[in-house]
Amino acid sequence: MKKSLLLLLGLLHLWNCSGPRQSAAPHDSLTFSAKVQESLRTAVQSVVGVAALFSYRKEFFNHQLRDGRLVPDSTSPTGYLLMPPDKKQGNREQESQKVNGVGLVLYRDERRAAILTSAHILLKPDTVNSYYRDHLGQLTGVLQVRAIKTSANFFAIGQANQFLSAEIIHADPKSDLALLAVTASPALGIVFPFEPAYEYPLDWGDFAYVIGYPREVRQITSGLVSKIANPGSFVLDAVARQGYSGGPVFVVHPERGLELAGVVRGVPVNKLSYVAPPAGLPPGQFLIPEDWQTSSAQEMDLIDYGTTYAINIEVIGKFLKSSAKLLERKGIILDAKFLPQ
Repeated sequence: MKKSLLLLLGLLHLWNCSGPRQSAAPHDSLTFSAKVQESLRTAVQSVVGVAALFSYRKEFFNHQLRDGRLVPDSTSPTGYLLMPPDKKQGNREQESQKVNGVGLVLYRDERRAAILTSAHILLKPDTVNSYYRDHLGQLTGVLQVRAIKTSANFFAIGQANQFLSAEIIHADPKSDLALLAVTASPALGIVFPFEPAYEYPLDWGDFAYVIGYPREVRQITSGLVSKIANPGSFVLDAVARQGYSGGPVFVVHPERGLELAGVVRGVPVNKLSYVAPPAGLPPGQFLIPEDWQTSSAQEMDLIDYGTTYAINIEVIGKFLKSSAKLLERKGIILDAKFLPQ
C-alpha cells in the first residue's frame, strides 16, 4: 500500500514539473491575456457611435369604398375616389426615424477626421410607398401612403457620448461601406493604431472581437470565424444585434496581435406579424367585438442571435482605395497601411 502511494505521488510530481499544461481551448491564451486586453482598451478609443436622423412627410390617401370595393375616379392621384380630408388632422403628418451603428476612426488631424462605417446606416430611400390591401387582405397596386424624405442628418458619437455633426464622403451600397467626415475634436478619440489584416486572410476558427453601439453604449462581444461561399463576407457566432452595424471586427493572432479583419454588416432577422389590441387596453383584458374595430395589424423584428455577417478586409481595402481621391478633396490622406498594395 505504501509503495503504491509513493508511486502515485511520484507520478504527480513528474506531471507538475513537466511544464505548463496545454489548454483544451486553443484561444484561451489569446482571449484572456493581459496583452490582448490592453490592445482592446486602446482599440476601443478608435470606435465611435454613428447616428442618422431622417425626417419624412407622410401623405395619406384614404379611399372610399362601395360594397367593399374601390370606386374608380379619373381625377384622383391614385385613380380611385378618395375620402374628403379631415379638417382637423388633414392627410399629412411628419415622421422621424433614427438609425444607430458604429464607426472606426481611420484619420484625424487638427481640423477633421474620417470614419469607416456601414452604408445602410446612412442610406434611406427618398420616397417610400405603401399600397392598399383589398377585402381579402391581398396587396393591390393602389397607393395608400407615400412617405417623402425631407431631411437627413448624420452624427458621430464621441467617447463620452458627445454628438458631432458629420457628412458623407462616400457611401457604396454594393459593398455596404461608407466614409464620414467629422470636425476633429478631442472627444472623438484616436486613429485606429493597429494593422489591417490584408496579408493574412481569415480562416475557420479564427477568434475575433466585435465592438457595437447598441442603445448608444459601446459594447464588446466575441466569436469564432466561419467562412461562407460569398468571397466578400464571413460569419461570426458572436451575439450581435441592432446597433452593431458598421462595428469593427478585430482578429487576434499569436504572432501579430490584434488586427482589423472586417466590418459588421448585419444579423438575420425574421418578421413576426401580429394583431395589436386597442391602445390603453389593460393586460389580461378579454377583447369584445367592438375592440376589433380599433385593433391593427403590426409587425416586429425577431433577431436570429448567434449569426453575425461581416464584410471582409479585402472588400474594405478595395473600398478605401476607391475612396482615396474623394478623401483627398477633403484634405484627408489615409495612412498607407490602410491602402492595400
